[in-house]
Amino acid sequence: MVGKFKAQDFFGDGSFYLLEAPGHQPEHICGLARTTPSSSPEGATFVFLGGDICHFAGVFRPSEDTPLPDGIPASAIALRRDWASKAVCPCSHFTPHHPNASDEKLASTTPWYELPRGGKHPVYTDIDLATESVAKMRELDIKDNVMVCIAHDASLLDVLPAFNKQPERDINDWKTKEWKATTYWSWLNEVSVDGKTPHEPVVEGFWRDGKKWDYAGYLETLK
Repeated sequence: MVGKFKAQDFFGDGSFYLLEAPGHQPEHICGLARTTPSSSPEGATFVFLGGDICHFAGVFRPSEDTPLPDGIPASAIALRRDWASKAVCPCSHFTPHHPNASDEKLASTTPWYELPRGGKHPVYTDIDLATESVAKMRELDIKDNVMVCIAHDASLLDVLPAFNKQPERDINDWKTKEWKATTYWSWLNEVSVDGKTPHEPVVEGFWRDGKKWDYAGYLETLK
């Protein structure tokens, strides 16, 4: 077991674990990679490779153990057009707009979103199992020596070296470089305030091979 995940020590030496995390798909798995040994100055550190366990960091942040800070670094929300100041942003800019909390204290300690139930094209084959998997991940996310990376967290691309651009680099020193702290609240760049979109869309509609794709028409061909 790793935390509450059923786990397999893949190489038998504690360097990499496969974790059972069903929900998105019945056999969905995550990885836990050791990035520094216990003998290093900062102690043992790990990166949790979440894959599609969920698709947005606001599904497991904030929490009672990692509440929204009173002041959110402006660098964490640099993409927002409603906060152009370089000053620290008070969390009260966001807490009144929390979709799943009734007061400011709960808004600071309750994950911003819940996994979506229903819908025409659900992305989770078992929403209850997915919710359990996310809860298990949250218990690792609050640990100082674990950095959680999920597949759809675009904010990581602004900080971590990307393999296709810098294949010679690694992220083993994420803790000393404070990459977790730098990216932890960046999901707030995507949160709506007063019903307004936080920034211009990166992409509108569906695109394929550099051209706008008639996705609705494509779906019609499948009927």
